[in-house]
Amino acid sequence: MYYQRYKYPRTPHLSFSPGVGGDDLKLDRNDLFENCQVVVTEKLDVGIKIIIV
Repeated sequence: MYYQRYKYPRTPHLSFSPGVGGDDLKLDRNDLFENCQVVVTEKLDVGIKIIIV
């Protein structure tokens, strides 16, 4: 049986994110999040931390 493999898409960083490398994707605009509820997740080596702002 053959399974199609899909690569998880890269997630862009906010322009002010600390530790962004030269090869990381960055959002051009931060105003996309104004007046919106934002859920922030952080991937850790042992799990996921979720912060609701």
